[in-house]
Amino acid sequence: RGGGRLAPRLPRRGPDGHDERTPFERIADPGSTLIGDKRLLLSLSRQLEQEAFAVKGEAVVLATFQDARFFTDRMRRRYERIAASASLVGALGVGVPPRPGVGVRGSGLSSEDRLRGEWDVVVVGPHFAGAFVARDLGDTGADAERRFEYFMTYERARVTAAAQALLQHLVADD
Repeated sequence: RGGGRLAPRLPRRGPDGHDERTPFERIADPGSTLIGDKRLLLSLSRQLEQEAFAVKGEAVVLATFQDARFFTDRMRRRYERIAASASLVGALGVGVPPRPGVGVRGSGLSSEDRLRGEWDVVVVGPHFAGAFVARDLGDTGADAERRFEYFMTYERARVTAAAQALLQHLVADD
């Protein structure tokens, strides 16, 4: 805690004027991130997804899966259950089709998209907001032992900033 404030990260603007920063780049506080393996992050993801079930009908749930292979049949069924009572559910990743499940909107990312390196789960409702954003550290070896740098927040402004970053991808594919 050096006493000085960190300079705000300026938005990267694309040709269309959109802020091109990923959710992690938008909301993670440098110096406040943690390191965790995939098992821990699965637990954090499920915690936020459970909140979406509790909101009933008014939640927006957006998640990145890096690659379509991580949007397994089990995950698809879970997101379809969430979509049955949520306002909007979106899944993003390389190879994710426009409709990866009943009621789930998808967005296929290009293999060069910086968002591909993230695992994000964002839930926004009228009385709840939570986001978990993580950046893959590039470990090789067992999938469950892969490590990520992550940040979790319940601050509505940060959560909505993460949601906006993901919504840009869903809207762009329509």
